[in-house]
Amino acid sequence: MCRFVYVVFLLIMTAVSSFAADENSWTPRRGQDVLTQLRVAMSADSSDYYSPKLHAWYSTPLPNLPTAAEVIDLYPNPVGYGTGMDDNPLFNGVLLVALVELYDLSRCDSIRREAFDIYTGLKLCAVAHGIPGFIARGVSIEDGKSIYITSSRDQYTHYVDGLWQYYHSPMCDEPTRAEIRTQLSRLADTMKREITPENDYAYLRADGSKDPRGLHKMWHVYPHEAARLPMIYAAAWDVTGNNEYYDLYRKYLIPSLDQSITLKTRPQAEVNTWVPPYSFLQMQCSLALLYRLEKDSLVKAKILEAMSIAKSMAEQKFDWAAKFGLRHLSELLLAATIMEDLPVTDAQRTQIDAMFISKNLKKGEPPTTLHQFALYAKACRARIIPSPKSYPQADWTPAPDESLRGIPAKVQSTVRRTAPVRHDLDLVVFIADCHVGSGSQTDSAQVQQARKNLDNFNKTCEMILAMKPLPKTVIILGDLAFAHGQQNDYLAAKHMLTQLQSAGIDWRICPGNADSRDHLLTVFPRLKDFATCVPNRFAQIVKTPRTDFILLDTHNDGTKSGSLDEVQRQWLKNEIARYRQSGRRFFVVSHHPAKELDLVPLLQEIPSCCGCISAHEHRWSMEKKGTLSLISLHSTTYPTGGKATRHGYTFLKMDAWEYIFRPVTFDQDDVWERQSRCIRFTKE
Repeated sequence: MCRFVYVVFLLIMTAVSSFAADENSWTPRRGQDVLTQLRVAMSADSSDYYSPKLHAWYSTPLPNLPTAAEVIDLYPNPVGYGTGMDDNPLFNGVLLVALVELYDLSRCDSIRREAFDIYTGLKLCAVAHGIPGFIARGVSIEDGKSIYITSSRDQYTHYVDGLWQYYHSPMCDEPTRAEIRTQLSRLADTMKREITPENDYAYLRADGSKDPRGLHKMWHVYPHEAARLPMIYAAAWDVTGNNEYYDLYRKYLIPSLDQSITLKTRPQAEVNTWVPPYSFLQMQCSLALLYRLEKDSLVKAKILEAMSIAKSMAEQKFDWAAKFGLRHLSELLLAATIMEDLPVTDAQRTQIDAMFISKNLKKGEPPTTLHQFALYAKACRARIIPSPKSYPQADWTPAPDESLRGIPAKVQSTVRRTAPVRHDLDLVVFIADCHVGSGSQTDSAQVQQARKNLDNFNKTCEMILAMKPLPKTVIILGDLAFAHGQQNDYLAAKHMLTQLQSAGIDWRICPGNADSRDHLLTVFPRLKDFATCVPNRFAQIVKTPRTDFILLDTHNDGTKSGSLDEVQRQWLKNEIARYRQSGRRFFVVSHHPAKELDLVPLLQEIPSCCGCISAHEHRWSMEKKGTLSLISLHSTTYPTGGKATRHGYTFLKMDAWEYIFRPVTFDQDDVWERQSRCIRFTKE
């Protein structure tokens, strides 16, 4: 009996000891060992992924990065997705903040050199290309200046966060602070100039064109993105004292907080789609900067409310992220531990403890290792892990290069923009199913609808005229007239179409079932110049630098169905044969869908045929038939219900290897506007 009691006692004491060991597992020695293992992993990564020349971390081994010629050619896409050149400011920004935090905790002087190195890599993303106020996603290691022309809010967020926190660190000397003041001022000036309604509240790409994906959109965005714009103005004001930046910061602050807080009300499906783990972190970065600068206690409480919502939602994804990768989990944990005023939870402690077991600290790749390193710093700051007493030096960090001080005073690049061009030759706008009426209809309901359609048509044209840069081409996909192609209907539309023409915008039309060729020619005699390819038809070819558009006339008198007469069909076959031989890309454009016209079998085996663009159904969609894309456009003036619930216009932005269609509505806050569709090309 005594032996039994003794055994039970030992078991209980062992359990208690184990529990106590788990609760106190973060001894100073273990914390230092984890830091050492992270530094070893980063050293192993550096030989493949770190460029001493550009002081930057890449997500692909350096030998696999694109050549400078490929970057200039925007291959394989204008963002640099999949190339390893798409996250340099993100990596360097996250790492620089971690270094600032570790220096604050340890005062290890060896961190200074590494922090300046990482800062230099951030700076080069802003200055190497010579475009003031543009932050590239990465710089070519071959020539040290070539960039992909599209960036993103994500990169800007970590760029600003890194610079701002480094600016306030005792590691940062006065010459570097002067550089940061200049960089943040240039960025704020760019935002002030370009975040406008005509630019869809987005800054322009590096070549001065509009970003078709929505990656540059800074206002009228999702809740988790709303604080990014005031964050930029706040940081610029804080380091410069410029009251103009302060006024802009205050202008956007409260609306951005109101919107940020609505994240908790958004449908779960929307959150899952549009708020990946890294977005929670970036939301917290922007809010944390605002929180630290805010003096008003009520506003400060509102910021903390938004941050608490983001923290709670991030924690709900811990178990999901643990199954799909340590980077995702690190990003969520960083969002949860972003600031001391957010309480540490048991869930955080459990996940952080599991994150830093030995098997999770082996050499991985920078996207994971750098975020683990940043999490280590945050956990030390939150007192979950004991602060380090020493800092293992990095053998990859080059000595500070004083020649890199100073920012180019003027644009030096010969292949990038200094100002937006007036017309974008590779931008085409489509308007469809306008059904414009003069208000002379006999039925009162029709009169009301006709007037509404005319108002929406005029509003659409005004939006197009406000675009910066302007499109060179607008194509109307039929049914411009209300119902029966009355001459008065076209006269009602003439004012705005004349304004497009006066602005240098070439507009064309593919007649639909509601149109009249005779009345079109009477009101718009210039169309006679484009109706010569096929007798009595508006069949024509519109040429742009990258692609041609074959416009078909599918109007069939007296019916809603469309058709191609044999003469026009034969003309189309002849043109297709020429394109097959030349290999030049082309679209076929018509009011009626390609399926209805029996064009799919004719076109789907033509390699240079990009797709068929049609209207008639009043709904936006894109589907594939083999390699052929079938694009259906929504009505410009009114939806018809069912699947057709929105109206507006569509634009197509063509880059060398990627064409993007983007629907636009009259509601800037309509999340549906982000549903762009892409056609990609390869060199093969």
